[in-house]
Amino acid sequence: MTTPTNDSDTTRRIVSDLDANFIVEAGAGTGKTYALVSRVVALVKAGVPMPKIVAITFTEAAAAELAERIRSRMEQLLDNDHPANAADLLYQNLDDTHRQRINTAIAELDQASIQTIHSFAAQLLRERPLDAGLPPGWTPLDDVESKEHFNDRWDEWLDDALGRDCADADLQATLRYLLGAKAGIASWQNIARSFSDHHDRLGQDGDNSDADLAVMLSDCLSVLNELAADCSDETDNLLARFNQLTQMIEPLLAVAQGRTQTLPAAIKRPSVRVGNAGRSGNWRDIGQARAGFQQAAQDFDSAVLSALTHSLGRFAVGYAARRKANGMATFDDLLVWARDLLRDAPAARAYFQQKYAHLLIDEFQDTDPLQAEIAFYLAATADANAAISSGNAAWHMLPLEPGKLFIVGDDKQSIYRFRRADLGVVQQVKDGGRLERLTISENRRSQQPVLDWVNAVFGELMQPDPGIQAQYVPLQPNAGVQQAGLGAVQVFGGPAPDSADAIRSRQSRHVANLIAAYAGDGAPDRLSVYDKENQTRRAAQLGDVCILIRSRNGLARLTRDLENANIPYRLEGASLYFDAPEVQDLLNCLRAIDDPSDAVSVVAALRSPALVCSDADLLRWREAGGHWNYLGNLPDVVSPVRDGMLILAEYHEKSRTAGVAQLIADFIRERRLDELDLDPDERRPREVWRRRQFLTEQARHQEYDAAGGGTPLTLRRFLHWAETQQDEGARITETPVPETDDDAVR
Repeated sequence: MTTPTNDSDTTRRIVSDLDANFIVEAGAGTGKTYALVSRVVALVKAGVPMPKIVAITFTEAAAAELAERIRSRMEQLLDNDHPANAADLLYQNLDDTHRQRINTAIAELDQASIQTIHSFAAQLLRERPLDAGLPPGWTPLDDVESKEHFNDRWDEWLDDALGRDCADADLQATLRYLLGAKAGIASWQNIARSFSDHHDRLGQDGDNSDADLAVMLSDCLSVLNELAADCSDETDNLLARFNQLTQMIEPLLAVAQGRTQTLPAAIKRPSVRVGNAGRSGNWRDIGQARAGFQQAAQDFDSAVLSALTHSLGRFAVGYAARRKANGMATFDDLLVWARDLLRDAPAARAYFQQKYAHLLIDEFQDTDPLQAEIAFYLAATADANAAISSGNAAWHMLPLEPGKLFIVGDDKQSIYRFRRADLGVVQQVKDGGRLERLTISENRRSQQPVLDWVNAVFGELMQPDPGIQAQYVPLQPNAGVQQAGLGAVQVFGGPAPDSADAIRSRQSRHVANLIAAYAGDGAPDRLSVYDKENQTRRAAQLGDVCILIRSRNGLARLTRDLENANIPYRLEGASLYFDAPEVQDLLNCLRAIDDPSDAVSVVAALRSPALVCSDADLLRWREAGGHWNYLGNLPDVVSPVRDGMLILAEYHEKSRTAGVAQLIADFIRERRLDELDLDPDERRPREVWRRRQFLTEQARHQEYDAAGGGTPLTLRRFLHWAETQQDEGARITETPVPETDDDAVR
C-alpha cells in the first residue's frame, strides 16, 4: 500500500504510527536522516529503551553522524527555549515522563546499536558464536587481510590442482589445457575471487550442475567424427579444421578420463569462423558440416568453461568453510554467517528478536540481499518462526511484529553493484506487502531553478524498469528554502570532435576560469549566495564551490589548472588522496624503504623531493657501475644517488624496530618535506601538509587497532592497505574533518 504524497502527513505518521511498519521513499535532499532521527526519538518518547533500538547506516561516518543527530534532537526537545521546538511535532505534549525517558536515552545512547550492517552482524556473531558454528575467538579480517589470505589460499589450491597427485581429473584437464592455450591464470583468479565474495549463492558444494567434462568432450568428439565421415576428400580445408579440433580434444579427454596427465606443450583451437572453408562437392551437405563444426567448437568451449567454473565454485565454497572453521571472517562472511545464524538457529533467533524491539535501516536502496534477510528474520513474528525453520516461507513474505521495522531509502540513488547492492531486493520488499509505503518529495536543499532542471533531465533519463531502474518522482520545492531569483543551473560545453584528452584539458581550464570569475576575493563578476546559517546574502567565497568528478581521469589536469589560476582546493575523498603527487612520492619512498629489491620504487624515491636526484645523476650512477639495491656494495663515488641510497638503508634498518606511524613522521620531518613546500612556487602548502598528515594518522589508527588484539601493523602491511585504498571500489577510509577556516574549492 502506498500513502499519497503529503510531506506533513508523512512526517506526522512517522512519529505517531509507531505500530506500523514503514518503507519511506525519500528523494534527494528531502530529509531521509531527519525522518530516521524523528522515528528513533519518537520511540524513545513512547518508552522504548535506547539499547533495544537498532539503527543501521551505510558507513561508519554516517553512523557517527546519526548518533550525534539523535543526541542533538533529544537535547533540543529538553530545551524549552530552543527555536526549532515550535515546529517540531515531537515537542507537542511533551511531559515530565517523556523528559525522563529522553534523559535516560541520552545517557544510554552509547549502548544503542547505531552502526553499519557489517558491525551489527559481527555483534550478533560475537554474542552467539557457537550457534553460528564459529570458534569463540573468531576474528574479522579487514580488506588487506582478506586479500592476502585469499591470495595465499589460491596459491596453495593452484599448486595442488596442477600437481600430479590431484585426484580431480576434470580439473587437471581444464587447467592444463588453459595453460597450454596460454589462457591467463590471473583471469581464473579473478573468477575465483568473485565466487568467493558470493559463495553463499553457490550451494553447499559450490557445484550446482551435473556437468561431466569427460562426457561433454566425448559427445563433442562423436559429433566431429560423424560429420567428418561425410567428407570424400582428405585434402579439404574444412576437414583439416575438423581434424585440428579433434586432435586438440582427444588428449584433453584422455586427461579427463584419468588415462594420462600429459597434454601437448601448446594447444591452439582452430578458428570457429569457417566462412567458405571446404568445397561443396566433397561433402554430403557443406552447410550442415560448417554449422556442425561451429556448434562443436562452441560446445567444446562450454565444456571447458563449465568445468573451470564448477571447479572454482568448489574452491570458493571450500575456502569459505575453511575460513569459518578457522574463525576468520571477511566482510561478506559477516553477513552470510549472521543471516545463517538467524535463519538456522531458532534459539538464537528468538533471543535476538526479544533483545531488539525496533530496527531502522537507512539507505535501503543500497542494501545487500543478506541485510534485508537479517532485518526480516529479526522483525518476524513468533508465529513465523516455524515457517523460517522449515524453509517454507520466503523471507520477504514473513509477517512482521507491529512497528518493528522502519526502512528509509531512495531507489533513484542506488549505487549499483556496490557491495552486492541489488535494487531487485527493494522491489521484493515492496511487493511483499509487509511494509506500508510512504513518500517524501519536498527538497529542503535546493532552489526552484535547480529542481526544475533536475526534474526535467532525470525525469527523461530515469525510465522505470522493474528491479533495475526506479520510477522517477519529481522533487518539489520546500517553502522554507529561500528562493534567490537567479538562474541556478548553467550548462556549458557540448559535442566536440576532439579526443578525450583535449576535451578534458579544455574543460578543466573552463572550470578554473569560471571559478576565478565568479567566486573569491577579486572575482570580477562575483556572485552572491544565500548563507543559511546567517540567513542573509553575501558574496560567494571559494568554499562555496564544489567540483564533482566522475572518476580520477583528468584529476591531475584539473588540479594543475586550478593551481595555475591561483585557486586553492581541497581533495574531499580519501581515494583521491592517493593520486596527489606528494602522497605518491611519499609512498614510493616507503616502498623503497620496505623492499631494497624493488628497483622501480627505489628509483622513484631517489627522484622524489625527499632525496632530490636528477635523471642526470641517475645516469651517471649507472655509468659508474651503480645498481638500485641499496643493501648491496655501492660504488665509492661522490654522488647524490649514493647519499640517497645510504639514507634509504638507514630508514630500512629503522623500519625493523620503529612503529610505522613514527617512521613516516620521522621521514617527513628529517627530510624536511614540509619545509620544502614553503617554496614560493608552492601555492598550497597547507593542503599538501594535510595529505601527508593523513597517511601518518591512518598508520597511527591502524597501530591503535592492532594494539587491541589485531594483526600487528608492519610497513609492508600498511603499503598493502594504501594500494587497496587506491581502488575506487574499495572500502575507503573516511577523510579527515575539513578545516572550516580554510577557504578553498572542494
